Amino acid sequence: MNDFSARVGQSMGALSHVFQFMTQSAYAQHHQDEGICDFAVGNPHEMPLPGFTQALQKWSVPQDKDWFAYKTSEPYARAAVAASLRRRRGIAYDEEDVIITNGAFGALAVTLNALVGPGDEVIFVSPPWFFYEALILTSGATPVRVRVDMQTFDLDLAALARAITPRTRAVIVNSPNNPTGKIYPPPTLEALAQLLTEASERHAHAIYLLSDEASPNRVRRQRLSQPDRILPKRADDLHLRQAVAHAGPAARLYRAAATNAQSRNDTPGAYVVAIHDRRGGGERGHAACAARP
Repeated sequence: MNDFSARVGQSMGALSHVFQFMTQSAYAQHHQDEGICDFAVGNPHEMPLPGFTQALQKWSVPQDKDWFAYKTSEPYARAAVAASLRRRRGIAYDEEDVIITNGAFGALAVTLNALVGPGDEVIFVSPPWFFYEALILTSGATPVRVRVDMQTFDLDLAALARAITPRTRAVIVNSPNNPTGKIYPPPTLEALAQLLTEASERHAHAIYLLSDEASPNRVRRQRLSQPDRILPKRADDLHLRQAVAHAGPAARLYRAAATNAQSRNDTPGAYVVAIHDRRGGGERGHAACAARP
């Protein structure tokens, strides 16, 4: 069995309880019963809104001969995403900071494969979205689970600090969190930024913060504070920007690992990669990078 096959086997093992739940549990027997509201995997319970279907209909009409050809990170799409992020976040994103992927799942997968590998550790908070552990295992890294504060569902920063070792390369956070719904407040994110910056300097290599922001548009009554606001990108900071942006299309993001491997070992600091999902807004999933020296 080759290395990749072993990784896939490990990731499938990490998902065995999910498959069992989906196929053999009481949920599997009754989730389609009349009157049941199925909140297990985030499927809709109502018909799509007219604006969503109208957008699909509008952009399904070909505008050139390559409309349905193979696509990568098209410049016009990256420019639209960067403009949207600048408008909503107030951060000077450039289109070179954006990689278009096939959904946020794809963004997480290629980002992990670019930044980590065998011998590295990736911390994720628990209770988690059920695919984090499998994605980390597939990248070749070791998943490290850290439980949140079970009274508040906020990040347990002391536990996160204890979990960081010389092998730690990345930390995944998700706000609003799936499954708890917790929105991490600015003081928590600021403390997390300080914690990762100090740990990066202590271990003499960058520790990346992967911010899984799949659901920010579902929060209506308060302004979200996301990690890419807490760790602002400087225009002259090329550390992560070169590692990710120069890869071009998402399929070539793996090439960034070679660029990143050298820089991440000698330039300490905390860096954030924001993973967004824009399926409802006319944009595909994308990975955007921000950094703080």
